[in-house]
Amino acid sequence: MVIWAVDIMTGGAALLLAVLLGHGQQVLYISSTMVNRAADGYRGAGKTDAKGAAIIADQARIRRDLVTLRPEGELITELRMLVARRQDLVADRTRAVNRLRDQLLAICPALERALDMTNKGPLVLLTGYQTPAAIRQAGQAGLEAWLRRGASELAARAFQAASAQTITVPGELAAALLVAQLATELIRLNELIDDVDTLIQDRFHRHDLAEFIISMPGIGVLLGAEFLAATGGDMSAFASPDRLAGYA
Repeated sequence: MVIWAVDIMTGGAALLLAVLLGHGQQVLYISSTMVNRAADGYRGAGKTDAKGAAIIADQARIRRDLVTLRPEGELITELRMLVARRQDLVADRTRAVNRLRDQLLAICPALERALDMTNKGPLVLLTGYQTPAAIRQAGQAGLEAWLRRGASELAARAFQAASAQTITVPGELAAALLVAQLATELIRLNELIDDVDTLIQDRFHRHDLAEFIISMPGIGVLLGAEFLAATGGDMSAFASPDRLAGYA
């Protein structure tokens, strides 16, 4: 028996999987959790590639509950790529939000508390005004003009926060430049995530199981797409509900 261990969520693995299946090879899926738990029953405390390969091969030989991977259709392949892309973008957005909050905290803590970085309005505001002095100089009317929308509440909240601080902290100008860059980056990341979400929704609703999946409580389009990407959308690949639960 030839044992192939593949991380099915990577792009290179998709090509390797297609080649193996195209040549009639049987490919089994074994999760890293299974391998880690099984490792406790093998001799040696060290973790090496050779030991890991031996454990995977042995588990594939003796276990009867592993899922056999099958060729996937175009739709599932696209969903898997889009889901992975969205996960990367969301992780980038989380890091950018944390950096922005930290940078803004160094300039004006009151302003950092007053602004919700998950909304577009505060990000647009920060692309133009970052320091208490600049916000006070612009005034509430100037902030509203910059936002170009009925954002009087946001402008008032930002102006009030900036008015509470009259001191200038060291490095404020450099910090302000970084805040503006991070705010611009976050706006762009949000646009990219929205674009990917549109593509995911389009592909998801083409799948035969789409309406059934989202009819279940707590599952929407994005979680449903992740489910299809992780399982391949073929429930016949699992011999029982317990097998599916074990795979999950």
